[in-house]
Amino acid sequence: MENELADLPPELRDALARMLERASGEDGRKMAHAVIRRESEIWVSVQRVLEDARNGLTGPPAFDSLWNAIRGEVRATIRAVLYRKDDEHVDEVEQQTAMEVLRKLDSYSMERGTFLVWVKGIARNLARWRRTPAVRGTAVELPPDRPNQHRSLPPSRCYDELLSWIQEREAHHAVVFLLHQYLEWSLDSIAAGLGDRTILEVARFVVHRIRDERKGPTDPMTLFARLLAKAAALGEVKLMELYGNETANAALSHWSGGVKRWMVGRVTGSGKRLLTGICELRAGAHERLTFLWSPLLRRALADLCSRADDTLQAILDVFRADFPKSSDLTPAQVEGCTEPLKKDFVPGKTLAQCSRGDLVDDLVIWRERIRSMVVAKCKDWNVVAYAYLCGALPGIAGPAKGGVA
Repeated sequence: MENELADLPPELRDALARMLERASGEDGRKMAHAVIRRESEIWVSVQRVLEDARNGLTGPPAFDSLWNAIRGEVRATIRAVLYRKDDEHVDEVEQQTAMEVLRKLDSYSMERGTFLVWVKGIARNLARWRRTPAVRGTAVELPPDRPNQHRSLPPSRCYDELLSWIQEREAHHAVVFLLHQYLEWSLDSIAAGLGDRTILEVARFVVHRIRDERKGPTDPMTLFARLLAKAAALGEVKLMELYGNETANAALSHWSGGVKRWMVGRVTGSGKRLLTGICELRAGAHERLTFLWSPLLRRALADLCSRADDTLQAILDVFRADFPKSSDLTPAQVEGCTEPLKKDFVPGKTLAQCSRGDLVDDLVIWRERIRSMVVAKCKDWNVVAYAYLCGALPGIAGPAKGGVA
């Protein structure tokens, strides 16, 4: 067997040595030799295709020739993974695999494994994502683009927490904010209809309107107890008496806008702290990165799976570039929050190299492990922060009308 492979190209000889170092027992050594033997048979074709890729000439006829040589093995891999064995399903995955291989040719290197093993890995992952959900035994459920927060954090907790924050402001500022931003009253209507009422009367009016018109709070009278107490402490002071030297509209706009800016700061600030906390969790860097991708970046795990050959740093760079677009955090803030994650990366390590089995299954396991760790930490402001980071908070300029989910 050793003599049979004596004339291997240096790259294949090195690959064989690496595989033999990791081989377990005689069966493992036989498998290593079989893989390299097969690779040597297509070596010339592979090198021609890779050379074309480096020169920007990917495609027929070199690729077609190589694909015809390995097509049977690729289809066998696909068929073994698919629950539906129909030729039309195998054909679809084969076509996707060929396109994916062509797209990634310029990034392939022998350090990622032999070419045929690399192609089979792509085929296997694509086939796993093509499994039919209705077939019994399916292990993976594709996540939605915008994950449903109901499963992890009850919307009412988030909703109540947001409304409790507002009560930290002065009573007359809080009630005007709730009227204007939350109940959608115009400033003119507030001034004309409630200007001559006491702050306590306005506060009671607001609480009753929220109870009757808005979904979310389970017990508004209890939830707003602090606001009502602060309003009662002002005694017979009327809303219009607090305008000072400003016009009614100017004063009301000033109060409502101040609470709005403060709420935005509270939400984004808590989001920054939680994002940093996620990146500091005592878990694998690849696991935390998977959670950043889904649900935080709100991208499907299938998309992440297609980046198996990208380094962890490259995937983090995508997150850093795209996440600010879906939040009010700046690129600098996102970079600072994710710095703890970057420090744990092994230089040059790819996502695929983090998996010890099937990457598709591992991605789900990694994401759910971090989700469980995060949900366990989600108390008080973390509830709002999690909803905000996951995109389940439609607007942060105050509670979303009708609920946060």
